[in-house]
Amino acid sequence: MAVRTERRTVASIQPHPASERIFGHLTADEFAEFTEDIATRGLRHPLELDAKGRVICGGERLRAIRALGWKHVTVLIHDDLVLEEDVLEELVLDNLQRRHLTPRQRYHAAIELEKIESVRASKRMGMGPSGPTPGEEGKARDIAAKKVGISGTGFQRLKTIYEHGDADLQDK
Repeated sequence: MAVRTERRTVASIQPHPASERIFGHLTADEFAEFTEDIATRGLRHPLELDAKGRVICGGERLRAIRALGWKHVTVLIHDDLVLEEDVLEELVLDNLQRRHLTPRQRYHAAIELEKIESVRASKRMGMGPSGPTPGEEGKARDIAAKKVGISGTGFQRLKTIYEHGDADLQDK
């Protein structure tokens, strides 16, 4: 993995748009506490950017340092994260590791991973001279489910609940 360090102006850094779409933001109280922690202890983990310069790890940290009025920050740049499916996977997997996600956020992360795996499967299937590789059909769901720590069948049940269940059922 080709990663380099660079100092950038905070104003020049933009979050990846999928971050808010998939995970949303911390609550106001959580954000205030998080910002206070950064003000007190500093930035413990650098922002990480893809090859296009978008934040893929640290969107809430970016919000916090902006709120604190920081002008510059040291970032890690992943020059090898060029393909959008690789960028999105890194963004999702980082959030799965770092944040305490609600069931709804975990569900949205799994849906995003399933889309990524479907794109990858389509690329693999299109490359072979005789069509799809045997055994690759229908694997995107199972691969995505495994990455969020549930079975493929469990993920299918969650999809049914989130696509057809009422809000009370979804929150449980």
